[in-house]
Amino acid sequence: MGWLLGGYNYRRLIVMYNMRVSCSFLWRFDERIELLSYLKEKGFYVRMHAYEYLVGYGGKLLGIIFLDTINCRVEVFAVPGVEERMLRRLVEMLSSKYPDVGVEVYGLSV
Repeated sequence: MGWLLGGYNYRRLIVMYNMRVSCSFLWRFDERIELLSYLKEKGFYVRMHAYEYLVGYGGKLLGIIFLDTINCRVEVFAVPGVEERMLRRLVEMLSSKYPDVGVEVYGLSV
């Protein structure tokens, strides 16, 4: 276990610092705001909190998008009963926006 630096675990900071450069753009605040705007322009309801986005469409919750900057991937956690068509549209949009980053989909259980 590493020592604490300003409330953060020092070893975790080292891992974050040594992250692959190809994913460093996901750390930038302006890039995350750009994703928020992009999804809203496409008609999705989006609420952002740090690296997580609550996503809905047509008055229904679709799921949560999580930007995993350590493992260089975008994870989509879909709520049960979500329309497959809308989920597929969301994943295709994320894949086209971030072609070098893996997009993974998981189902949430209630």
